[in-house]
Amino acid sequence: MKLVYAITLLSLNSSAFLFVVGKERGEACTNHSECEGGKCKGHRGQGMQCRTRSVDCKGAGYHNFERQWRCPSGMACTATALAGTNHDDKWGDCTAAPTASPTTAPTKAPTAKPTSKPTSPLPLGFEEITPKGRCIDSNGHGSYYDNLTWGYVTASQCEKLCLNSGFSRFTDIIGWEHGYWTCYCMLKNGLVTSRNPGQGGCPAIPDVSFDASIEYWKIQTQLCDGVNKGEGPVNRSNGDPPYQCNKNLDFTG
Repeated sequence: MKLVYAITLLSLNSSAFLFVVGKERGEACTNHSECEGGKCKGHRGQGMQCRTRSVDCKGAGYHNFERQWRCPSGMACTATALAGTNHDDKWGDCTAAPTASPTTAPTKAPTAKPTSKPTSPLPLGFEEITPKGRCIDSNGHGSYYDNLTWGYVTASQCEKLCLNSGFSRFTDIIGWEHGYWTCYCMLKNGLVTSRNPGQGGCPAIPDVSFDASIEYWKIQTQLCDGVNKGEGPVNRSNGDPPYQCNKNLDFTG
C-alpha cells in the first residue's frame, strides 16, 4: 500500500512548499485531496476508498450533469440502465450519436455550405486584342457587331458600362471597343432592334451609381445599333488605331 507522505522544500527565501503524493484507486482514504486523479468515496461514510473515473458516462437519471459523468455535445452514452433498475448497467462509454441513415466518411476539411441555386462560373474577364484596332469576327465583319454606344467616356468606364448594361456577360456580350472617347458594347446579333433606350431590346438609361466618375450627362448619349452582321466571338482586330478591341473570354455564344 502506498502511504500519503509530504515533501517539504525550502526555497531561497526560506518559504516552504508542500507537495502531496496521492493514493491510488482502492486505497483507504478520508477525503478527496488524498486521491490522485479521483475521489474518496464510500457507503454512508464507511469503507472510504479512492476511486477514479474509469468510464465515460452514467445512464439517464444518475445525476449526470451534477457529477460531470456525461458525454460531450453530439455524443451518446452506451449505458442501458435507468435510475432504480440494474445498477450494474448504469456505466457506459461515449460514442457518436446514431444518425437516421448511414453517413458518408467525413471530409478532411470543412466543405462549403450548399447553395439553394446553381452558381455561375467565375468570370475570366476581357482580353485586349493586339495590334490596336476595331474588332473583327471570323467572317471578316469588322466594326459590324450590334452594340450599345456611349460618348465621352474612358476605356475603364466603357467596360463598366458594358457589364452593367443588363446583358449577360456569358451569353450576350461579345466584347467592347473604345476609341475617340466613344464606347461600343458589342452584342450578340439580334438582341436589339431599336436605337432608342427602353425600346426594342435597347436597355433603359442605366443607373451609374456603380461608378461615381461617370457623369450622368454622358449616360444620356446612349444609343443602340442592331442592324449589323457581326456574329460569334471576336477573331482579331483590323489594326486601325486608336481603337482598342477587347474580347470577352466568358462569351459562349
